[in-house]
Amino acid sequence: MSSLPAKYQKLVKDMNLVKGNINFTNEIIDSVMPGEKNNETLNDLFKTLTDMEPKLFGLIGQVENEEVLSICLLVNDDLQKTFKRYHDARGGKKPGPFITGESTKDSYLTPTHVYEMAEEGSSNSSQKTGESFIAESKP
Repeated sequence: MSSLPAKYQKLVKDMNLVKGNINFTNEIIDSVMPGEKNNETLNDLFKTLTDMEPKLFGLIGQVENEEVLSICLLVNDDLQKTFKRYHDARGGKKPGPFITGESTKDSYLTPTHVYEMAEEGSSNSSQKTGESFIAESKP
């Protein structure tokens, strides 16, 4: 990240935090039963991500550095996938698999939490609280 202009280094750190929240949210989505609506951690994370969306849209329109713009676009793509998976799960449908953007493209993105796909049939939401991953990022 040191080759990025200094004015973008904090933004990339913030994107890593947002992406960590996206990854963690998807792990929880993987572990809930379709139609479940009372998962407080998932609902809190979803609200945090929803609040972040307009800020991210604003950044995409302002960033002039191509590499940083590609990071913002990757985070936005994963954010939109997460919203769809969340709504599918709450609506009673089993969400499709989550493929992280950082696993398909090279970038400076190093999320604060790495997504680990749940094993088929396992539910690990009771083992994770998620409070440490819920963070308001102010890019």
